[in-house]
Amino acid sequence: MFIRLIRCWLAGTYVVPVQSVLMVVGAVIYFVSSFDLIPDAVPVLGLADDVRVINSEAKANLRVISSFRNWEVPLR
Repeated sequence: MFIRLIRCWLAGTYVVPVQSVLMVVGAVIYFVSSFDLIPDAVPVLGLADDVRVINSEAKANLRVISSFRNWEVPLR
């Protein structure tokens, strides 16, 4: 869903505050990058920090994400 939000913002079809976009982009980059606070090779804990970052970003932008999901539903 974060990737779809970024794509719509880049295409100009959905308006999102820049701060929210930066947080989403940062969370996605952190999730896919090999540079982590705890390396992904460490069982369980390696992915736990990724989940924590995604969860924190989602909570911080709950209103933006909810609005995007409501806007996106008719498009499917």
